Amino acid sequence: MCSLDVIRNGKPYSGSGVLIGPRQVLTAAHVIYDKRGKRSDSICVTPARNRSYRPFGQFKGVAYSTRRDYRPDGEFDLAMITLDRDASKVRAKGHGGVRLGYWGEAHQTDLRPLKPLFLKDKCVTVCGYPIDKCDGKRHDPIKGCSKGRLGNTMWAHREQARFTDERPGFMHYAADTWGGQSGGPVWITRTDGRRSLVGVHIGSEQLEDETTGKRTPPINIGVHLNEENFALVQSWFWLGR
Repeated sequence: MCSLDVIRNGKPYSGSGVLIGPRQVLTAAHVIYDKRGKRSDSICVTPARNRSYRPFGQFKGVAYSTRRDYRPDGEFDLAMITLDRDASKVRAKGHGGVRLGYWGEAHQTDLRPLKPLFLKDKCVTVCGYPIDKCDGKRHDPIKGCSKGRLGNTMWAHREQARFTDERPGFMHYAADTWGGQSGGPVWITRTDGRRSLVGVHIGSEQLEDETTGKRTPPINIGVHLNEENFALVQSWFWLGR
């Protein structure tokens, strides 16, 4: 899991992502591009960040991939960041010098498309770096939070996945999230302990209640890594090698 420090139009923003290759970080397109489609000035990636502790150091984004028809309303809100060097072989400062690796490399994680019928009502975990936390504690806007302390801790929450005909290619869940978690991974944990990556968190939206026709309270949403989106990510992976 990665914390993303983004500079866009000279202003700092935060995002999340997940390393799925030696130099490839999967995230949301709106973390990289603004509503007009302009790319961010720079993106710095920190795997396994915990407050000021950066056990694997930092990496720079040097190339970016997304669909040309990406729209800020959520459609095709996927992107890949290619890093300036191989992150997977970097060893931690501490923790016995363990190697970072990436999602899909180790036997505990896998990358393959799973159908909505299989995922429906299963618990998914949503993980990322929310900016309502300051050094791991609740952020008080009145007191403020100094640079580098906002959204610098990793958080995760689990809830059931939902799919609707209204929004094909997406999954919904009531898992607790906040700004800064966009681009973070969504996964399921199987009975044998394996974790399968199934989506990318992109924010929240309101749906129309099928019975009353009224808009529902906001619910969190992620791009489902179905066969189409998974093939898209694979194509970026090879382009970014």
